[in-house]
Amino acid sequence: MTSNVYKIRDICRRNLVKYTLETLSLIPGIDDFSVLDMGCGTGESVLALLGNLKCRVVAIDSDTGCVSTLNEKVNVLRLENRIKVIHGSVFDQNLIYEQFDLVMAEGLLNIIGFETGLALMLKYLKQSGVLLIHDQLENDEEKRILFKKYALKVISTLELNETIWWNEYYGCLESYLSTGEVSSFTKEINEISEYKKNPEKNRSIIYLLGYGNLRTIDNRRNLEMSKG
Repeated sequence: MTSNVYKIRDICRRNLVKYTLETLSLIPGIDDFSVLDMGCGTGESVLALLGNLKCRVVAIDSDTGCVSTLNEKVNVLRLENRIKVIHGSVFDQNLIYEQFDLVMAEGLLNIIGFETGLALMLKYLKQSGVLLIHDQLENDEEKRILFKKYALKVISTLELNETIWWNEYYGCLESYLSTGEVSSFTKEINEISEYKKNPEKNRSIIYLLGYGNLRTIDNRRNLEMSKG
């Protein structure tokens, strides 16, 4: 993936970061948290966290291009003392040696399997910590059964419908691709095409979870936006 592809994807990805920040704003004392982002990609979410909070971050991803792009951003923003970027597999337990106040995974569990990913996240979570999972909005009942299996309580959820995904991400990509050379954007063109075939499949949900030491305020917030 070329640097220009990463740049455009990041521009559109930033439109979605506010929903992650909104969800995390519900956590008391988050300002000084230690954070692990599993499957961090190019790091838009954790960079936003670092820009708004005093937290320190460990971010891991197996994609060489994503990690390289994130490291470039870290250097430009001079955040080397607050974030450690790891190039490697989330399954390699020799890469991470601590537990965290917040463990995040946005899109990762859709790739490696929900229960597999959930159990992996919990290995790195402090007993007093919080999980944030952003995943496709499907099999919600089964996921909530898994949460109970692992003694987790849902603190809050935030649903992003297909209209939000179009306005904030896919429509953004399409607008950029319509103005220039698209030969490097085969993956993005296919993603947009798949979205148009079945918009409802692109609904997602952000879960905020803990072991019960935080107040549960789960009201299944569902954001509505009119398609532009």
